[in-house]
Amino acid sequence: MTRPSLPDVALAMGVLPSSLTALRPGATAVEAIRVLLDEDQPGTGLRLLAGWLPRAYVVPWACQCVRDGQLSALDTEGLTLAEAWLRHRRDADRASALAFATRHAFVGIGPMLAASAGWSAGDLTDAAGKPMGPVPPPLMPRMAVGAVLLAATSSPAFASCCRAFAEAGLTLLPTEES
Repeated sequence: MTRPSLPDVALAMGVLPSSLTALRPGATAVEAIRVLLDEDQPGTGLRLLAGWLPRAYVVPWACQCVRDGQLSALDTEGLTLAEAWLRHRRDADRASALAFATRHAFVGIGPMLAASAGWSAGDLTDAAGKPMGPVPPPLMPRMAVGAVLLAATSSPAFASCCRAFAEAGLTLLPTEES
């Protein structure tokens, strides 16, 4: 399976090309993420990581990142709903996670995690619950990394927290082909 290119992932994840000037042409995903972390762009590095992770790993990685942080009751509820979807893969759990995220206007760690689980499969729905079409692929990783970045902001050492989250995610990337 071919990994998406850096420009494609950057575009999908809303990363501006000007944020990527430190990267050498042809950099691997791991190299690009490490350079961005070293260049004091941890948010950009995490956004690219979420875009490059295999879809099945994005929500578990995000849950792992936020699980041990200081979570509000709202955030804990969103984490619980996302993890219920991961454990059972029932459409009812996915719908519950998305309904929770919608009720809370997708604001906060818990609602963003729940949205990432809710958008990991299925269709977008309107306010009445009627399917409107497939979920655009970037929505799920964007919400997941948003939750991860919010969790990192609660740490007094934002950059080192982002680095730890990135290291956990880098182990999930498929090996680069030479």
